[in-house]
Parts: sequence; structure tokens; C-alpha cells
Amino acid sequence: GFESRLKWFDRIDVGKVPVDMVGSGPKSLRMAGGLAERVTLAVGADPERISWGIQQVRNGAMEAGRDPGDVEIGAYVNVAVNTNKSDAREAIKGSVATFAHFSASKGMDMQAQPAIMRRVTERLVTDYDTRQHTEGAAPHTRHLNDEFVDWFSVIGTAEEVVDRLQPLVELGIRHMYFVGAGREGLSKEVMPALRKLVKSS
Repeated sequence: GFESRLKWFDRIDVGKVPVDMVGSGPKSLRMAGGLAERVTLAVGADPERISWGIQQVRNGAMEAGRDPGDVEIGAYVNVAVNTNKSDAREAIKGSVATFAHFSASKGMDMQAQPAIMRRVTERLVTDYDTRQHTEGAAPHTRHLNDEFVDWFSVIGTAEEVVDRLQPLVELGIRHMYFVGAGREGLSKEVMPALRKLVKSS
């Protein structure tokens, strides 16, 4: 290799680009808490699971001698805005399987996962087909029953979606990356409502 630098960068006045690390297990989340300015959870949308993830990040920050309050925490959230919940589940199954798969790596200790999640991740370890990554028709999506999809993701009308996301804001989630379906409902109704919640929290 050879040394390289952006010479024009010296001529502009910009701050440091924050490092944003994504994690789904305790080791990666603690490591992120010790290193990054921003940490994004990939653990689903259940408030108890989100709270668990936040605590992992904060523990990692403290172990590294950092102030946990200096780390901004956010989350990837699988969302489908639709008045028909059956259609919403079908539209989002592919991405739900993908994000659940992040907690289903070989060698990962799954005993600490909630039972509703472990029933899925234990199957995805061997059955997830990366050639059909994010595809809703992939055979591995058969392991995702309605109960799991409703628990791991956020589906429903725009109002129902906001109601499900509000507890995450109250827990301290400060940025969200939405993955899923129903972009018009997200942009016109959900996101404006969330901005108001963040400002008031």
C-alpha cells in the first residue's frame, strides 16, 4: 500500500464525521459503546429488547472510561405502514428475516435471547439463504410466524406505528433507520409525529 490523503480537505471547515457502529449482540454493542460516537441497534423493535441493547452500549462506554451520555443511540426498525396487517406482514417479511438473521450467527450465544426470538434465530442459523437476502418469498421466511413479525417489527396504520415507536423515543433512541414498506405513510405522517416526540422528550 501507499500513503494517501485528500489535499482539498484542508481547505474546508468541517467537524469530525461521527463514527456510527451497528450491533445486534452483546459483544458488538459493548465494543461500539467504547469506540463510537453513534451506535445503532439492530435488535428489533420490542421496547424490552431495545432497553437491553441500550444497556449493553452504556456498559461498554463505562468499561472504556467514557461517559455513556456522550454516545448517541439509535435503532434500525422494520416498519410497514398499511391498514391491512396481513399485507403489511407479507411486505416486510424479507427484511425482518434479514435483521433477525443478524442475531443468528454461528457460535453466538442465543440463550440470553427472549424465547420468541430464539425460536426463530436457532432455525435461521442453518436455514437462512444469503442468496435470497431480504426476499419475502425466500424459504427461510417460513420460520417467521405472525407473532414474531408483530414483536420484532412495527406494522399497522400510521397512528399505530407512531404509538409503537413512542416508547423507543422515551427510552432514549435518538435516530431511527426505517426498513420496510409504506414510504408515503412514513414520510407524511409517522416521521413528522416522531419529530414532535423527540423535541418534547
